[in-house]
Amino acid sequence: MITRLAEQSLAAFGRALWHLRLAPLVWSIGGKSPKVILYHACEAVESDFVAGLDVNTTPAAFSKQLEFFEAHYQVISTAEFERDPIPRRAVAITFDDGYRSVFDGAAPLLADHGFPATLYLVTDVVDNADMVWVNELNWLLRQRPDSAGRVASAFLGLPATLDAPALVAVVLDRYDRTMVNDLVTQLWMDSPTPREQLLGCSDLYVTWEQTRELAQAGWSLGSHTATHPNLRAVEIGELDSEISDSIAEVRRHLGVCDTFAYPFGFTTPDVSQFVEGSDLATIMVVGGSNTTPDPLRIARTSLTATTPAAMFSELEIVGPAKARIRAVIATLRRRASPLRRFMKGRLRPAAISSPQ
Repeated sequence: MITRLAEQSLAAFGRALWHLRLAPLVWSIGGKSPKVILYHACEAVESDFVAGLDVNTTPAAFSKQLEFFEAHYQVISTAEFERDPIPRRAVAITFDDGYRSVFDGAAPLLADHGFPATLYLVTDVVDNADMVWVNELNWLLRQRPDSAGRVASAFLGLPATLDAPALVAVVLDRYDRTMVNDLVTQLWMDSPTPREQLLGCSDLYVTWEQTRELAQAGWSLGSHTATHPNLRAVEIGELDSEISDSIAEVRRHLGVCDTFAYPFGFTTPDVSQFVEGSDLATIMVVGGSNTTPDPLRIARTSLTATTPAAMFSELEIVGPAKARIRAVIATLRRRASPLRRFMKGRLRPAAISSPQ
């Protein structure tokens, strides 16, 4: 993986190119590779549901990024990945999870610019009927950081020194549906706020009525599974309820669902095979590049910068460099794997004969 120092050096190099007015040269070389930006929430002030998780873009920051896109890129819909050729210097805008703040904070700004966007829905939480476990766990940990942190740390067998984002990251890494439910249940037992009360007043996610308004305004709506699990840890038998049922639910409410995004960007060969056989036009992953666009593996990247030089650097220098490094490492690992197996076989100790 690219080191922090190397990433900082690349970022500085990209900003220097911008200030030296060499951006057109970079665009002339890399303009054929469309960028797909991954957003989540759009809250002016982070709520405890998303605070510390690096998933929020304030409306002020989002507005600056849209101005940059309007000046230097062509904003397209995800549906245009089905067409050939894709316009040069293209950018598509996507949001995961279906937060209400996207409807309130991002949609009006996009409408002002006339830009399309795609929203990926966790269908079990639309209408705030339930809550994505990440948001629920983060809220519980941040509401009572000392007591809830101790309970969660003890449950996970960890030192009682980790903050909420670190604990959420551990749970994601160890993800098991039963384990997550047991932990959240234990934390609710220590909370003075009933869970039903939180669901009734959080207004965290969009409603189906709001998704219909977005669709009428030109948005695409896709599936992001039913409950937002780590699909690497989901049994094959659960994929129907997580993926097929979620796609069907979006189609039932909106008439169409032809795009899907993997939660956390996580998948396995079996999961990918299942998703790619689900009658979808486009599928979103996280990381990588779209040098040779594949509608069933569209690479997405986040954007955190808000100044033109830094945005250019993130999109055109740092992001592509990290994607190339990851691709090289993945290739080397694939090539090394048969060699490792061969060497392991060659180096296995010979059987020792019993003395005659």
